[in-house]
Amino acid sequence: MKRRTLDGRRPGGWVPAERIGIDAALRAHTWGGAYAGFADDRRGVLRPGMDADLVLLDREVTAAPATALPRARVRLTLVGGRIAFERRER
Repeated sequence: MKRRTLDGRRPGGWVPAERIGIDAALRAHTWGGAYAGFADDRRGVLRPGMDADLVLLDREVTAAPATALPRARVRLTLVGGRIAFERRER
């Protein structure tokens, strides 16, 4: 979304014209991936009857600033509708 390099040498972004918003990024990585793999009839969106592989993050990524996204942590992972990972609070 910000197209920044990890080393911070391009604070304005690398090829800024190629930046996209969070909604487009999420769609590309969910439905877009399923569509590219000819599986969009059963994956890529949250809908009854669809495969339920998903992650629950510790923040609402569509409301957080892009600079906060790298700090998001996975709280729960579902694979095939079953818990595959759950972060235990200490």
